[in-house]
Amino acid sequence: MLYLLVFLFLPLSLPSPLEGQTRTGESWETVSLAAGHSVLVRLKSGKAIRGQLQNVATASLFLECKAKTLELKQDEIASVSVLGDRKSATKRAFLGALIGGGIGAGIGAAAVGNKRSACCLTTGQEKALGAGLGGAIGLVGGGVTAYFSGRNRYRETVIYRASK
Repeated sequence: MLYLLVFLFLPLSLPSPLEGQTRTGESWETVSLAAGHSVLVRLKSGKAIRGQLQNVATASLFLECKAKTLELKQDEIASVSVLGDRKSATKRAFLGALIGGGIGAGIGAAAVGNKRSACCLTTGQEKALGAGLGGAIGLVGGGVTAYFSGRNRYRETVIYRASK
């Protein structure tokens, strides 16, 4: 049963592939508009660098990162994103708890009360008890999973993407 719950909750906690990407620019001039803002620069090598954009030249940009100024050439850069506000982990946790609780209640109600047992409870009471226990487990599991998957994420707006 634990494997079933993990199998159901794991896809809900993963981020969407389109999450945070609202617009895409192909023009290098759009990068200069973000001077002074926090940016995330993804290099063609796969490395990502977060820092404060200082200046943009015709073929490079200057990024302040850990009290050092880095010069990155345009031909090394895959994309530049402006970082916005942090995403709320508590909103994700609340939504995950609601979804987890609902799924857990459904599974709990379906798992018990199907056969007549020697217990003092009726079938309906057993299903209600199973739904309550399953809902509580799902509520905690969904909330914790969604909270930890949503921490330390920022809203990203892609302002430059290198042509392939």
